Amino acid sequence: MRKQLRRAAALALTSMLLAAAVSPAYAEDDIATYEEDYDEGSIEYADDEYEYTDEEETWYDEEGGETEAYYEEDYDDAGDGEVYYEEDDDEEYDDGFSVTDNTSGQENQLASEPAPEEQIPDGMVKSYLTGEYVTPDQGRRRPISFMIDNVKDSWPQSGIASADIYYECEVEADLSRICAVFERYDGLQKIGPMRSCRDYFISLVSGLDAIYEHYGQAAYALPYLESDDVDNISGMMGYASAGFYRDGPFSAPHNCYTSAEGMQKMIDICGYSQEYDDDYEPMLNFAAYGASVSMDGGREASYVKIGYPNNDPRFIYHPDTGLYTRRQYGGEHTDLETGETLAVKNIILEFQNGTNYQDSPYLHYETTGSGKGKYITDGKAVDITWSRESFFAPVEYKLADGSPLVLNTGKTWVNIIRNGQMDRCLIGPSEEELSCVVSDEEASAAIAENEKWTADYKAGELPYLQQMAQIRTDNVAKHNGETKVEVGLP
Repeated sequence: MRKQLRRAAALALTSMLLAAAVSPAYAEDDIATYEEDYDEGSIEYADDEYEYTDEEETWYDEEGGETEAYYEEDYDDAGDGEVYYEEDDDEEYDDGFSVTDNTSGQENQLASEPAPEEQIPDGMVKSYLTGEYVTPDQGRRRPISFMIDNVKDSWPQSGIASADIYYECEVEADLSRICAVFERYDGLQKIGPMRSCRDYFISLVSGLDAIYEHYGQAAYALPYLESDDVDNISGMMGYASAGFYRDGPFSAPHNCYTSAEGMQKMIDICGYSQEYDDDYEPMLNFAAYGASVSMDGGREASYVKIGYPNNDPRFIYHPDTGLYTRRQYGGEHTDLETGETLAVKNIILEFQNGTNYQDSPYLHYETTGSGKGKYITDGKAVDITWSRESFFAPVEYKLADGSPLVLNTGKTWVNIIRNGQMDRCLIGPSEEELSCVVSDEEASAAIAENEKWTADYKAGELPYLQQMAQIRTDNVAKHNGETKVEVGLP
């Protein structure tokens, strides 16, 4: 029932935004950006309001004083070295895709008759996040998504190797941030560092019915966070001291953490249900346990270079394990607590239109509608499409022939890549043999599409933001004036 109500509310919100009804009570300068402020010696943090002014190209606080940094976090934008992009003529290839049962050697073409129903062992359930067999206590408890800091001053992160799905986007100034979704978090003593919310991460994880944890937020996320469609845990609320804490080895603001015990306390305080609705439908499709997706005919993709210039993330396939290990900032991406290198079975590249909000550095992605992408596993890549009917709706991934995408059992990493920067993303059999993930013609068409979308969005941005401000006010009013984020209220 909760899912049905949320779907109806999401569709209503989408319809309202498309109508772009302008509220005269809101002006352009009403849209300000709010971030967390902090005191290194205390868990009590002040809420300051920041507004961007393009005349001076800096941020100012409420009393007109310049802040230390242009962006919410300090960062090293030099990286560890130059990033080189190679261009090569794409070879034609067949996006062959089938499922092989390892126990029998039989191939089941996804486009043909379905495979027999999977026999799940007694006392186990199939995980909605990985397709693995897990206990009901783990697999039928709603997951938690954590906003994880990913600037160079914040890694290696803690607890991150235990996540099941990772969503990574560029957020501003070429910095990337990760939303890590955990199904198995029991016993974790340190998860983080935590950072603030961006609106598009909410959209990306909504179909997983995850409880959403964040420490602060950009103003553009406030209308969504204040809605009943999101069960959020905010580090800016009074209950935050029950579950968040500051700790080394990094300095503020890159040192806020939580734990499994702390998260449970805050979930209990907020009164959120940790059970899926009876009618919940898994967002992702997985092959049967013991079966694997065959990528015969797919394009070689043993080495994947995402193309984010700041952290320069890369994935390297290891045939002996069947997994992709991850690198960034010139080194292995590891978990500080365990020393484990992050590794996943599946990589999804989702190509989306994107531009900046107003004259700010904050990015806006078009998470609704549809677009193209790539599915990468076992050293091969095939074309896919994605679609979301509304902001809170689950994503649907399909193959080029229109059949549903089936993932290999295991962890998944999803990278959002702007259409205007698709030519930065490279794949190939090795680091020395990389070429653009799409053809030159596709890259050019994507850039043109993003430019047109940006022009259309900018033409209607003011009424869109005015309507979002009104929606935020209406959502708070529904809760008798009580905010779910405790920052930036009129």
